[in-house]
Amino acid sequence: MPAHRTLEEIAAEKNWIAFAKKLRAAVKVREHYGFSDIDSILDKVAELRGQDRASLRNPVYAEKWLEKNAPEIHASEPEYVAMTSVLSLIQLERISEAGVLELAPRVFDGTATRTELKLRIENAKHETHQSAGVGYDRWHRKRKYEDFVKRYLRNNIGALTKGMNAELRPRDKSKPVPCDLELWRGGKPLAAVELKSHRQKITHKFQIETLSVASLLLREFPKAFIITPTSWERTIPSLLDLRDRLSLQKVKIAVFDSELADSHPDRALRVR
Repeated sequence: MPAHRTLEEIAAEKNWIAFAKKLRAAVKVREHYGFSDIDSILDKVAELRGQDRASLRNPVYAEKWLEKNAPEIHASEPEYVAMTSVLSLIQLERISEAGVLELAPRVFDGTATRTELKLRIENAKHETHQSAGVGYDRWHRKRKYEDFVKRYLRNNIGALTKGMNAELRPRDKSKPVPCDLELWRGGKPLAAVELKSHRQKITHKFQIETLSVASLLLREFPKAFIITPTSWERTIPSLLDLRDRLSLQKVKIAVFDSELADSHPDRALRVR
């Protein structure tokens, strides 16, 4: 097994870009550190840093954006590029792609001020009559995540069909029971597919509602898949227990690990 940094070393990293890189690498091999789910290892790192788990999302979110949109900055990890400035660029991008293309170089060379970033976002909101507030931001992340899962499923349909070819179709919105996708093979329905995104709280009531919808879908399909993000991992045991107590074994619960989708697509979806 290759050498890994200790969690203490990762938590002590001062550079936020380097920290996020190391944290993401540790999450991918969390079993090495004795953790079976993502939340547990994040809790431990957050504890070592004297923070809560939610505070770790911002550096990871910003670092992943840099990796995609500014690979040279991502590689060099400059101290002068503030995480809050990158998060502001992400916010601006959702309103005005032209605006972020114009301003990003000045953020990356250290000449753009926080006041200028804030003003540019406010002006972009006014020009487009949009709001980049919490509600819009949450909707945007949810939509982006669901689109990512759909692309993964279309390219890796065998993850749901145990290797068989099948067709993934969008659900007709006129149907009385909603779901995100339908799985068909040879003109026959195979399964309903419901995509779930990150939630701050997953209550018992919400679990019952989720399984209730899935049970109604079983009237049309021989099987139903509920695909959840890794942030649901701690809830999965109770969800599986509730499913079994309700005799809904044809409802399959799957955890989708977006970190593995590109590098190890065969391991990205775990169905139970």
